Amino acid sequence: MHTFRGVRLAVGLALAAPASVVAEVPAARMTGRFHGISCEYSPGQEELARLLAERLAAHNARLAKAGGGPLPTEALSPAEMRKNRKRYLREIAGLLDQRKMSRAQDECYEAFLDHYEATIRTFERLREEYQAVSRLTVWPREELVRRLAGGELISGMRYDPVTRRGEATYLGSVTAQNDAWLKELSEKRRTLRQKYSLAVNNQDGVTRYSAGFGPRGAAADQTAGDGAGAARDASSALPVIVPADMQLLAPAAAAERLWARTDGPSVLGVLEYLDRMFRGLTRTDPKIAFIVLHETAEVGIVDRYIQSPDRRWWCDGVANYVAWRTLRDLHGEKVAREAYDQDALRVAFADLRDQVDLRAWPAVENEADAVKGTRLHEAHYVFATQAVFLMHERAGDDILPRLFREMNLTPRKQVTMATVEAAWRKLTGTELAALLADALAN
Repeated sequence: MHTFRGVRLAVGLALAAPASVVAEVPAARMTGRFHGISCEYSPGQEELARLLAERLAAHNARLAKAGGGPLPTEALSPAEMRKNRKRYLREIAGLLDQRKMSRAQDECYEAFLDHYEATIRTFERLREEYQAVSRLTVWPREELVRRLAGGELISGMRYDPVTRRGEATYLGSVTAQNDAWLKELSEKRRTLRQKYSLAVNNQDGVTRYSAGFGPRGAAADQTAGDGAGAARDASSALPVIVPADMQLLAPAAAAERLWARTDGPSVLGVLEYLDRMFRGLTRTDPKIAFIVLHETAEVGIVDRYIQSPDRRWWCDGVANYVAWRTLRDLHGEKVAREAYDQDALRVAFADLRDQVDLRAWPAVENEADAVKGTRLHEAHYVFATQAVFLMHERAGDDILPRLFREMNLTPRKQVTMATVEAAWRKLTGTELAALLADALAN
């Protein structure tokens, strides 16, 4: 028995894509357009494709009529962060003892805000695409298995002759090729002094975020994952696999079964899943908002104060604290905690405290790629931030600007973590090494 597990749904987001991500129509297949729906099917299945397209068009019309007005502008949305740009940057500048943002920080804030807006915009466009599916590909299961087992490559279809199981992958893709705003953004990035990247990947229900910036010769920009790569391995038309028993039915009966059957994958089931998946879409991701502020703060620290190889725990710990504090001061504890919950993170990574060595944490340019993304790597961020929280508990809410003021008395090229330790000792009469030990002990 040959089994197809049904339709796997994928989301493709990218700012760059190959010239075409839509595969050619396989040999001996036919195409037609019925009720505004583009269909691909095998000979003898035109009526079945027409009837499925009729149901799909009616489904799309019902969703369009239901509508759902424009979403409101929310706190921490890209629109709100653009509108209140000066407030955010003023908060960061105050904590870093800066009279004004540097050119590098201005560029960083805008670049990551663009990434943020691109991510939210892409999900909105995908919602529109998935709620108005306009393409179907109808396959008799036995024909599909025969072709795949024979080595034919068919977009979105995979089959393992050993397990005799197959899978169809359906992808909605929004790229710089089919969205004018994303294309304009992609061109804008070529004019920036640095390259900036933001990746948002969801796996097994866990969303992971990573961001970075570097010289123009660094790796290419990316937003929310490799949508172009995913598009090459998926079907941009909704796949409908017709089992052998349904091929014996009259087209009307087969269409009704395929559309709404309850004993296996159905077209309506897939569409309702898509509707549920995007119904709760908002224009806000507090985690990305936090990244925008973190990266802007970190650029300021490195650009103005310290570039030594031993700076890592200080730069990332302070950048995390500054981002959190900015959100707390502007929006309150609850919003700040949604973006970054230090207490929860400290508990989550408590098992790695004995393995964390903040002083030995290499600067990002010296860090091995194999280490990035591991739990131990994330634990260093958590306990570096814990150290900065402890600094404020023990020396007051104004300790950061006071420390940066002391650091600024030393020429930037001569500043190392020994400078920071001396400044802490001068201002508090205690040793920073003891505080780092307490950060890992509590």
